[in-house]
Amino acid sequence: MNNIFAKESKLRSWLRRKIKAAEKMNVFSWIVFAFLALLTLSFIIVYLWGFMTSFKSILEFDTIGNIVGLPEQWTFENFIFVFENFRVKLNGTTFYLEDMILNSLLYAVGCAFIQTAVQCIVAYLAAKFRFKFSSVIYWVVIITMTIPVVGTDISTIQMLQNIGLYDSMIGMFVLKFNFLGAYFLVFYATFRSLPDDYAGAAYVDGAGEFGILIHIILPMVANMFFTIFLLNLIMYWNDYRTPLLYIPNHPTLSNGIQWLSTSPTQEFSHTTVRITSCIIMVIPILIVFIIFKGRIMNKVSLGGIKE
Repeated sequence: MNNIFAKESKLRSWLRRKIKAAEKMNVFSWIVFAFLALLTLSFIIVYLWGFMTSFKSILEFDTIGNIVGLPEQWTFENFIFVFENFRVKLNGTTFYLEDMILNSLLYAVGCAFIQTAVQCIVAYLAAKFRFKFSSVIYWVVIITMTIPVVGTDISTIQMLQNIGLYDSMIGMFVLKFNFLGAYFLVFYATFRSLPDDYAGAAYVDGAGEFGILIHIILPMVANMFFTIFLLNLIMYWNDYRTPLLYIPNHPTLSNGIQWLSTSPTQEFSHTTVRITSCIIMVIPILIVFIIFKGRIMNKVSLGGIKE
């Protein structure tokens, strides 16, 4: 009987500890939720304010002083002005808005696709081909993520100048032929989790390594590949530092916005015009997010053989 009572007492103590731990975790979860909700709300307020400001006239914003409220009269004059007059002059060459949008598309789409493809292929090789260098590749990625590498821009620019690829889109594409980054780990973990039954069946049918990669492996991770491509696309579309350093004579839209924020030109000194330019830059990414939000937000699932 004493043993039974002792066991029941231990069980009650264990349950009480579990309940207290759950209560503490519940409180912590609510604190985290409240913080993230406030952070999200702050971003939404800023975007809503920018959206409303872009539809206000210069007179209403600067003279009347309607800074926070809704526009008294919704107008597209800021958008028309930006589309007609937004231009950047570099070394005697004038770049218009359509030129900057084209450069942004080439830079964002090209760099995003190349980096995603290289990370995917190298992760597949490191995960499925167990040679000695595969573990070295994995740890190189881990080390470069944990140890900050700074001060390499000058040497990289000198290298591109020596091989004649500085200030060109091809040079930017060459720089993205690397497998470093967190998305390599995502691909690596996915390939490690895939069973070898697929490759084994293809080997029996006479397929080679390249054929297995193209016809078996890549279709299985196509959903993940496209999702990571979209995330890289958004990152490179908003990037202005790298194009500013490596392709200074091929300004992207983000470079144009950066130039606009410091421009002494009187026409572009108005807040409504600058905010409208930012809204124009956000619109393509917003459209991409609305169309593909299911892919970006949801977890990637893979079909396969059930063991």
